[in-house]
Amino acid sequence: MAKQQSAKERAFWGMQDRQKKEAAADQLKAEQARKAADARAEQARNDLRRRAEARAVKERQAADRQRAAAVRREFNREYDRRKSEAARAEQIRTEAARKQEAQQDRTRRQAEQRKAAETKREFNRDAQRSKEAAAQEEQRRARGRKLIEHGRREFNQQAKSGKSGPRTEAERREQVAKADRQRQQQAARDVQQRQQQERADTLYRQRREAEGLRVSQVKEAKGIHRQIREAEERHGIQIKEIDHKEREALRAFDTGRGTFKGRIEELRRGRDHFEDQRRQLQEGFDQRRIDTHRQLETLKERLHRDEFARPIRQAQACKDMMDGHRQERDRQHTQQERDRPQLIAERRQAIERVHQQEAENKLGNDREKQAGMAREFKMA
Repeated sequence: MAKQQSAKERAFWGMQDRQKKEAAADQLKAEQARKAADARAEQARNDLRRRAEARAVKERQAADRQRAAAVRREFNREYDRRKSEAARAEQIRTEAARKQEAQQDRTRRQAEQRKAAETKREFNRDAQRSKEAAAQEEQRRARGRKLIEHGRREFNQQAKSGKSGPRTEAERREQVAKADRQRQQQAARDVQQRQQQERADTLYRQRREAEGLRVSQVKEAKGIHRQIREAEERHGIQIKEIDHKEREALRAFDTGRGTFKGRIEELRRGRDHFEDQRRQLQEGFDQRRIDTHRQLETLKERLHRDEFARPIRQAQACKDMMDGHRQERDRQHTQQERDRPQLIAERRQAIERVHQQEAENKLGNDREKQAGMAREFKMA
């Protein structure tokens, strides 16, 4: 009986042990299943959180791109507006400058036409005076020839009649004095004509210089307008290059931010870190645009100052040139007045040499003629 009871007890306790072990195993399996379920739930929550963060990042990037596009559109509109305003202002200034230049050209042309007309009238008067002087000189020469012919006839008549006396000597002296006066007047006229021609040549050269200065001033004005247009074209090209570089830089920045390393860096440092970097990048390109605009405005301001100062500078240059021309004409006139007696004396000497040569030639011809007549008389 005792053995049967102990066997039953051992069986009972063995059953109890097996039940406890099975219960512990079931509890361990349940714990493992719970932990596995918790791990799966945590993984699912993490996946949901990452997907939500990725969606949020994409939404932020899309919002940033939209804001950047809006800012760029606003900047482009503002730039186009300012450019159109600057173009209108430049057009107004160009039109005003063109009208002023046209008015100056008309005034200058009118002045030049008046000067040309006055010069032409003066030239015509000089030509008329020269013609009148030449006609008077021809008349005087004709009268001189008539007097000489009359004197020769009287001399021949007196020689035939045998009368000669102090009257013939007085007439000869009067003829010599008259010939001297005629030579003096002819030398004075020749010197006067040469000096008038020198003054006309000087005036023509000075007018050519004035015309060259006017052409150079017109070229200078056109050069300033051309520089302004070229500066605006270069400015537009530079702005387009800056926009292109900004788009490329922002695209590269967004690409690096969307990578796995970029997302980890954003989770570690926060969203504001990348936002600050993006804002600094955009501000850098905006500063470059502002610097480019400032350079353009500085250049245009300098060119407009030059354009404003150009008429004054050109007027001063014209005034200096006119003063120089007037001083040159005064010096020439003074020099001519000082050299006129010497030139007249030299011209008179030349005329006397010519008359002396003509007299010698005439005397030789008369002698040859007389010798020929004598030979003919002897032969006869």
